[in-house]
This record gives sequence, structure tokens and C-alpha cells, in this order.
Amino acid sequence: MASVTITSRVSDDRRVLQSGKRLGDYFARLSDHRVREAVEGARAELAVPAPEPTYPINWDSEKQRRAFFATDGFGRGIPTERTGAYTEGFKVRRVELRAYALVNLTPYASHVGGNAAGGRQSRIHRGRWPIVKEVVGRWARNMLLSVNDDLRRVFKGEGIGL
Repeated sequence: MASVTITSRVSDDRRVLQSGKRLGDYFARLSDHRVREAVEGARAELAVPAPEPTYPINWDSEKQRRAFFATDGFGRGIPTERTGAYTEGFKVRRVELRAYALVNLTPYASHVGGNAAGGRQSRIHRGRWPIVKEVVGRWARNMLLSVNDDLRRVFKGEGIGL
């Protein structure tokens, strides 16, 4: 959980108390908006289909290659036709105030976009499909910069210089 500590010299107790309450209310609304905006941005970026694979396919292993052909393209046919399930599988869910989850319950999602640690992406997809962790990390960093700029504007409007 993020926290903000502000230390100030008090010259007018009432004004500081009123400003503090307005800032607290504003920060809750602003941060919720910015978090959702970042998660939705990451979802939109991840929902863009990757380019078609190049041939020959760069299999992870000979075992994977044999399994693909033995199961008729893992049950999806050969050549495999895209269904859109992966790109459409990204959903944003509100967990609590200022907390959203970006999920993709497609069974093979970790092989396409990597797992939570950024690993496990199949070589077949490397360089074509973005790693989910990297996309979310970039959006999160940009969100923090936006929140910082927003807070500076609000503090300035309240007469609190930073």
C-alpha cells in the first residue's frame, strides 16, 4: 500500500485542517482514477494481436513440436487459426478501492504473455507478444508520475508549496 507523509509548519490551524481534508478526499478519488486508467491502458495494449509467426517455428523443444502435431495443433487444427481468446481474455476487475486486477484466464495465457514473474513465455511467442509484467510495469510507472504531477497541482492550489 502506498502512503504519503506530509510535514508542514502550521501558521493557521483551521486552514491546514480544511486543506488536509480536501486533499485526503481528492487523493482517494484521484488515485482510484489513475490506478484504473493504468490497468485499462495495459489491458488495451495487451489486447492487440501480435504479428503472425515466422517459419520455421522456433519450438521450445522437440517434445513440444511432436505434441503439437500429435494433438492436431493442441486441438485447434493445423495450421492453427487464431480465435482471439487470448487478446479478448484480458479483463479488469476491481479488487477494492484503488486496487484493480488485470486477469487473463485463458489456459495458455502464461505461455503467450509470460507468468507473474515475467518468465515462462514460449519461444514461439517471444518478440511478437509482449510480456504482461513488462507492460503492466510500464503503465504503473507512468501512473506514479501522473499522480505526482496531479498532487503538485492540487497542493499548489491549496497554497501548499512543494
